Amino acid sequence: MLEDDDSFRASAVLVLERLGYSVVSARDPEGALRAVLDAPIDLVLTNVELPLMNGPDLSHTIAALRPGTHFIFMSSLSEKELGELYGLSTSSVDYLAKPFGAVELGRLAASVLGNERGWAGGRGRNRETVLVVDDNQLVLTSTRKLLATAGYQVFTAATPAQALELFTTYRSRIDLILLDILLPLMSGFALASKISEIRANMRILYMSSCVDRRALEPVTPRQLIDFIEKPFQAGDLIRKTRGILAKPLPGCGQA
Repeated sequence: MLEDDDSFRASAVLVLERLGYSVVSARDPEGALRAVLDAPIDLVLTNVELPLMNGPDLSHTIAALRPGTHFIFMSSLSEKELGELYGLSTSSVDYLAKPFGAVELGRLAASVLGNERGWAGGRGRNRETVLVVDDNQLVLTSTRKLLATAGYQVFTAATPAQALELFTTYRSRIDLILLDILLPLMSGFALASKISEIRANMRILYMSSCVDRRALEPVTPRQLIDFIEKPFQAGDLIRKTRGILAKPLPGCGQA
């Protein structure tokens, strides 16, 4: 939790601690960087306007040090001011407009981290959990927000290693993996193969910006894969997700 207003920071920390989170707080970017270097941190809640280094610039520094860290930005500035002063669009990041309430903070933190923390009533009509794997942070954030808005619980991973760690930990909870084909160090198909060693009957929706479907055919699984081309529309993603989740698990009946 990074906020130079001591009173505001203390109240936000109290809300998060009451929800069961372990919270480290800092009042300046230097303190936040020390905390991140001391131990892995899952989520950074940061004010946009900070002394010496603004929130967006700090997030880039932290992301380089700790890939996979999630961020929630907060500010009392208008959308126009955020864009003009910091190049920040609230549609492409997780964002809270100040002042905000405890419920807003709790729900967004739970959504970003892919857990419930007492906010199960806000899950929506869909009960399934989706793991999104993509090395593009913008794609991860926007896709997570789309799926969360539709009521799904969402985990995100920026690397194959993070995806395997999450899947190993939560394999009984994850219903679908939305998997980019072109990943660093390991392709989506290779990652899917490793996932199948942990749990054979896993639903996977592949995604890629590759427009030539024929280029994918030599490396597809036995049957025709489920695939969505990037960039995709929100409605297309949700329809595809619902359609795949409505099918029987692979190996458990006809799809």
